[in-house]
Amino acid sequence: MIKILGICMILVLLMVAPSAGAAETVTVRDAAYWKVLGRYLHAGNQIHAVDIEGKRHLIWGNRMTTGVAQAYRDLLLRLETAVILVRQLPNDSEDELLRQNLQDQVRLLREIYSGIETKSDDEIVREYRPFQRVKKEYRRHCNRLFEELLDGRPPPDREMELSEQLHVFPNNEDRAAYRLAVELFQQSRLREAFDQFVAVQQRYPHGPAADILNVGIADCLMRDFELWTGRTDPEEEALRLLETVIDGEEYSPVLFASFYRWRTVYQSYWHGMSNYSEIPNWDYNLRRHRLSQRIIEYLAENPRDFWARVQLIQLMGLGNITRGCMAGNCNLIDWGYLYMDEVYP
Repeated sequence: MIKILGICMILVLLMVAPSAGAAETVTVRDAAYWKVLGRYLHAGNQIHAVDIEGKRHLIWGNRMTTGVAQAYRDLLLRLETAVILVRQLPNDSEDELLRQNLQDQVRLLREIYSGIETKSDDEIVREYRPFQRVKKEYRRHCNRLFEELLDGRPPPDREMELSEQLHVFPNNEDRAAYRLAVELFQQSRLREAFDQFVAVQQRYPHGPAADILNVGIADCLMRDFELWTGRTDPEEEALRLLETVIDGEEYSPVLFASFYRWRTVYQSYWHGMSNYSEIPNWDYNLRRHRLSQRIIEYLAENPRDFWARVQLIQLMGLGNITRGCMAGNCNLIDWGYLYMDEVYP
C-alpha cells in the first residue's frame, strides 16, 4: 500500500494531466497567484522537514544527551526561518486558513521542542497530538487545493504524458526516434534504449529536448549499471545528467521528473536509505523551491499550459523523505517505484 510519506500525494498525480493540446478549458490564474502558492507550499515543506528531524531524535536517539539537546536548539532556529517564510506571505491572501495552519504548526512544534530533554514520554505524546491534527488538516487542505487546480480533469494514459515530451522535438524523425527509445525502455531492452537515447541526444546538446533525453539516459543507467563505461560510477553520471536539467535555465516538461529522480539517487548515493541515515530535506527543499520558480516564471507567460501547472503541483506536493518504513527510510519506496522492474516496467 502506498502511504502519504516518501511519495506523498504525488503518486496519484504523476499521471494526472492530459497534454497541453487537450481540448478541456484551463482556468487561468495570474502569476501572483502561482508565486504565493509556491511560497505557501515551500513553507509547509520546510516545517515538515523540521518535524522529521525532531522525530528522528525521539525515536532513534537519546534526547537526554548533550548532542541531541543541541540538535533540538538547532531545530528551533530552523523553525525561526520557517516563521520568516510564513510572515512573508501576503496578508490579503485568498487562503487565510492555510496561512493560519502553517502558523499553528510552527507554534506547536516550538512548544514540543522547548525543554524537550526534561519532558516525559507521556508529556511529549500529549503535546504531539494537536500538532498531528493540524498537520493532517494541512494535508487535506492541500489535496483539495490540488484537485481544484487540476480543473477536475480525468487521469490521462501514458500516451498523453508522452505527448508532452514528443511535441518538444521539432521534426517527425526525432519524435519517432524518441518514442522508439521509450518503448525499448518499457520493454526492459535497456542497452537498445540507452543507445537510442544517446543517438538522439547527439542532435540536441541543449534545451528542453536535451533535458528529456538526459532523464531517459539516467533512467537506463539506474536500471543497469553495466551500461556505463566511463570513469565515474553510473550513479554519479546519472546525477550529473539530472543536475544539468534541474540547474538549467529553461522550462521543460521533465522538471519534476528530473528533481524526483535526482533527490532519490542523491539520497541513496550520498546518505543512504537506513533509518539512521542523514536526510537533508531542508536542503532538498531549497533546491526544489528554486526549480519551482522556473515553472512559475513560465506559467506567467503561458498561463494556459496545463502540464506546467501539473509539474508545479507535483514538484511542490512531493513529500519529504521520512523515516520508519519497513526496511529503512522511505527513499526506498521512491527508489523501488522508479527503478525496480516489478514496480515500474
